[in-house]
Amino acid sequence: MNLKSVEKRDYTWFFHFTDDVSVLTEQLWRLRHHGRIDVTAFRPRPSGFGLPAPLDARPRVVSAVGDLPVTETRIDAVTGDLFIAFL
Repeated sequence: MNLKSVEKRDYTWFFHFTDDVSVLTEQLWRLRHHGRIDVTAFRPRPSGFGLPAPLDARPRVVSAVGDLPVTETRIDAVTGDLFIAFL
């Protein structure tokens, strides 16, 4: 299974995968790469953090993940966080 697209409507993020699988969330999410946070759902105001415009996370996620397959999914028993790992 691979990530096909990411879209945002109002407060909902839609992560569409192959095999007719989608994950929808209205919570904070983050994409980590090599132990660092690469991009998150948080979009600061244009004046926030010295950015000239709000960051559009959608193309950054698709670009970072590319055609990498999903290799693991799990839910943390303590926090309820959903983890999706890409190889």
